[in-house]
Amino acid sequence: MTAGGGHVAVLEKLWDWAKELQLKPDELRNEVLLSKDKYGQMAWHMAEAGGHVEVLEKTWDWVEELKLAPNELKKMFLSVDKDGNNTANLATSTGSKELLDKTWTMCKETQHSDDLSKLLVAAWHDAAARGYLEILERLWLCAGKVQLNTQELQRRLLLDENRDGEN
Repeated sequence: MTAGGGHVAVLEKLWDWAKELQLKPDELRNEVLLSKDKYGQMAWHMAEAGGHVEVLEKTWDWVEELKLAPNELKKMFLSVDKDGNNTANLATSTGSKELLDKTWTMCKETQHSDDLSKLLVAAWHDAAARGYLEILERLWLCAGKVQLNTQELQRRLLLDENRDGEN
């Protein structure tokens, strides 16, 4: 809830209290960063959906501090909420280029090119559906940096169906 509201100071205080209680890293990882609310969203998703770059950055600091394993990072970026939205969908839905750039940078540092491709295709469909031309242009450039077969990914951006079965 706090992540979705963009309350960085509150998040920092909660984190300080959790450390004061000497919660184990596994507890912090599983109960704070990777747990989901009733809508299937993690703190990361809430920060994305709310367009809160500062909260996203603070959450990323904690991800680095706790040294999340590759499978945990994959879960954070690729897991979907009850509406089928992953982190790329949520970042794109805000229309914020700054949020998208920040999210892309973080994903690029940690994800395999196949996972990046999935995130790009998801974001592409949302941006196209919302008419976000500047976001589409950024995603097109990102696609050129993801994998050796750039044309194949760009082909997927144009031809793959979205989660509703639409091109």
